[in-house]
Order: sequence, then structure tokens, then C-alpha cells
Amino acid sequence: MDTREIGNTCPFCGTFNTLVVNEQEYLNWQMGDLIQDAFKSLNEDEREIIKTGICPNCWPKEEDV
Repeated sequence: MDTREIGNTCPFCGTFNTLVVNEQEYLNWQMGDLIQDAFKSLNEDEREIIKTGICPNCWPKEEDV
């Protein structure tokens, strides 16, 4: 299985997060698939890191809203 490393910096805390993703899933996302459809192997926190950079520690929890 081919993989790719994706990194993104959280805009709130400045933490740089790195994920290793499936190359084909990455290509599907780049070709226009919705992130939740392309990266079925990732959870929502991991997809958020890819999309916005926001890490789970900085994302508001439901009880905080």
C-alpha cells in the first residue's frame, strides 16, 4: 500500500500535526471527492487536521458550545 505524509499547523495552538494517509485516498480527495468520502480510513479529528489544521485539543467540544 502506497502512503503519503500530510502535515498541517493548528491555527490556534501552533502545533504541527502529521498524518500518514493512503495514497489513493489522497488522490481521490485531490480529484474532488468530499473529504469524508475520500478518507474513509480516517476519523473526523484526523480529517479536520487535513482540512483546516485544527487539532482535537483546540476544536470546541459540544459541551463547550
